[in-house]
Amino acid sequence: MDRYLIIALIIKRKRQDLGYKAEYVAKLANISLSYLSMIEHGTAKPNEQILSNLFKILEIEYNEDQTWLENHRLKINNVHKAILDYDVEKRNNIYNALIKNEEELLNSILVADFLIMKLGYLVTVGKECDSLIRLLEHHTNKFQSDQYNLYAYYLGVNYKNKLDLKMAKDTFISLLDKGVQLTLLPMIYYQLGQIENRLNDELKSFSFNDQAYKLFMNIGNMRRAIQVLSQMALTYTTNGRYKQAELIYERLIDHTKSMNLSKLERNIIYNNASLNAIKQGDFDHSLKLLNQLKADSDQIPAFYFNKAWSLYNKKSYKKLMEFINFSQDCGALDRYINDCLTLIKYLCSTDDQKIEATLKKIETYISKEGDYDAKEFIYGQFVELYQRQHQYKNAFKYSMLINSL
Repeated sequence: MDRYLIIALIIKRKRQDLGYKAEYVAKLANISLSYLSMIEHGTAKPNEQILSNLFKILEIEYNEDQTWLENHRLKINNVHKAILDYDVEKRNNIYNALIKNEEELLNSILVADFLIMKLGYLVTVGKECDSLIRLLEHHTNKFQSDQYNLYAYYLGVNYKNKLDLKMAKDTFISLLDKGVQLTLLPMIYYQLGQIENRLNDELKSFSFNDQAYKLFMNIGNMRRAIQVLSQMALTYTTNGRYKQAELIYERLIDHTKSMNLSKLERNIIYNNASLNAIKQGDFDHSLKLLNQLKADSDQIPAFYFNKAWSLYNKKSYKKLMEFINFSQDCGALDRYINDCLTLIKYLCSTDDQKIEATLKKIETYISKEGDYDAKEFIYGQFVELYQRQHQYKNAFKYSMLINSL
């Protein structure tokens, strides 16, 4: 980006941050509203006096310290690398250090690089970033190629997070057609694999994931390669191919013993493997896997459901009640998992009235926001309840809902 495009982004962002209307700033700077608009869009080349006035009005201290700028450019690039490498600790540490200098970065030639990096961080941790996207989207046609590719990649991830799978898929495919830097290529295939899995296209999902896995292995990114394998195993589980999933999980568990994975990464693998065991009705193996989870398992909400459901099916009711009471008392469960534990508690007592009330409570929100597994489980419990009560019309209704998933 040239100097005037950078200045355009700095001025527009700061004016919006201060809550100043364009008319107010233009009047103070003694320029027309249309000329200020041209400055903010990078189509005008104002003289130094006008820029000095605007910087004074907007309290902008333009940073031109080259040593400082190069040092922070390197840090920004390292955040991108940590995001793509799935190095959560490194990502957080560098990002938090950069945020302390946010105002200086926003008033420098690094403004676009910093904002794209910030977008990447926000979408990665699942935080709101719509206002930041709106600010950046007016300048994307002036981004350098690598800047645009990173911006578009993070935009695609944001679409995926919001379950706008068509827009996410179109964004990633467009990037593949355009051509991107090597560091982004396997990530795009990985994202497409996840999207196709959600769209229930197993063949395409495996094709994209296989491409991602090979590319990650070629560049020596074992952490991401393991993540892709885990996604492939989860796809097998979702599509009822439990034995194939089990073979991949055996490979993944071997990797957890030889690689320096984080507790969260390790726990996700064991938790997903336990889900695959549950789907096969092997509750002994599920519990064995769950007992391998290290501390901080509360970072994986499904852990609580998997363990409770396994104990319930093992008829280990005393251990089950102790586990449910402890888990609910800690207050860290999300709404769905907490309600499922309550449901399992009522299933032990066969209190059909309370079971039905809890199922209907859960149905009110999973029908709109629940994923495939949540709906399949809850609708399946409705079927069992109504079959037990000989309410076959209602049982048929929920059977049809399962078939429509």
